[in-house]
Amino acid sequence: MTDRKRVGGPLVSVPPTFEVPEQPAFTRDRNADTCRKIYLKLGWATKAMGSAYYESGKIKIGCGVYGPRPNKTFSFQNIAKLNCEVKFSPFSMLERKGHVQSAEEKDYGFLLETALSPSILLHLYPKSSIDVYVQILESDGTMATLAAAITCASAAIADANIECIDLVTGVSLLYKIQGPEYWVDPDYMDECGRPRPYGSLVVGHMAALGHVTQIWEKGKCTPERLKELLEKCTETAKGVRLVLNHTLSQEKSGSLVNETP
Repeated sequence: MTDRKRVGGPLVSVPPTFEVPEQPAFTRDRNADTCRKIYLKLGWATKAMGSAYYESGKIKIGCGVYGPRPNKTFSFQNIAKLNCEVKFSPFSMLERKGHVQSAEEKDYGFLLETALSPSILLHLYPKSSIDVYVQILESDGTMATLAAAITCASAAIADANIECIDLVTGVSLLYKIQGPEYWVDPDYMDECGRPRPYGSLVVGHMAALGHVTQIWEKGKCTPERLKELLEKCTETAKGVRLVLNHTLSQEKSGSLVNETP
């Protein structure tokens, strides 16, 4: 007896065939030493002590800073504890991310903490903790996203009125190992479309003091060439710092005007 309410499948079936996706072609619409335009907004999160929203091309990052607040541990600490957490949204990349923090995200949090710690006067906040949460809404290049997270987190810390000696700006760079070519602020198409082998460089820089807080380098590079690439990164970081200074001056001057009676 057959089931009349169920529609049966065909007697002869053929498995579907899928076309192999083509490799993304390299299309860079800007010069090799030019970074993307930056949009920065402070104070978007009302419940956080400080917050910043960063947008550069397809990169979209939100950051919230909570603290300084009492540390939950019972041991006495002379300086504050800086905790940085980086989380990719499930829809931030072509490959869907999970809700549980991955090992890559933990590494990014450690790198972010290393880049920001030298700029904060942690000894002024004993027995306290400063929590920095970075949410990456959209990513366009691994190195450029990490550099943007450094800049966004430093802006959020400044918005929280935490004592700092300087602000940190992040810059990324992609260079060819067997050649003099390099590309500042590489995006996803730069990373996938460039012929290998190539190296990458992410730098955290304090423009006012002229100090480098973080260097993350992957690939083979001579000391002489590394010095040239660092000079190019610091020069680009000074331009990013101008955007950060302009945003802070506008936001803080506006808040002072609103507070006057």
